[in-house]
Amino acid sequence: MLSVWIEKPEGNGALGSRYFYVQFTNLSGRACTLRGAPGVSAVSLSGGRLGAPATLAAVHGPTQLLGNHATVSSLLKIAVPGVFPSCHPRLAAGLRIYPPNQRTSKVVPLPVETCPGSFMLVSEVQPSKQVEYP
Repeated sequence: MLSVWIEKPEGNGALGSRYFYVQFTNLSGRACTLRGAPGVSAVSLSGGRLGAPATLAAVHGPTQLLGNHATVSSLLKIAVPGVFPSCHPRLAAGLRIYPPNQRTSKVVPLPVETCPGSFMLVSEVQPSKQVEYP
């Protein structure tokens, strides 16, 4: 019973990329664990996938123990379409997110311009807002 949501950090852009925190909050009433990176894909209004899913950053971190009401984060980097001349941008209605090592996804509304192809990178889960790329 994870709540999945997106947060836009301050200073949300750098050299052709935008960054977002993919947040996972435990609402189950008991502790759970997460390890690895979530699966992330841009989706259309009807829920169809737009382009390739996000590339997963290397997984080397420890398992995260997530107490009731605790939150962990993954950093999501999305390339700005104007940086790539071969890109034909499409407006995504949201992101389909699979928590690490899970088969059930949730769609989180987030209108974002994206390129068909793999132009996203997502990190493994870490304590909330302390995530970095290796």
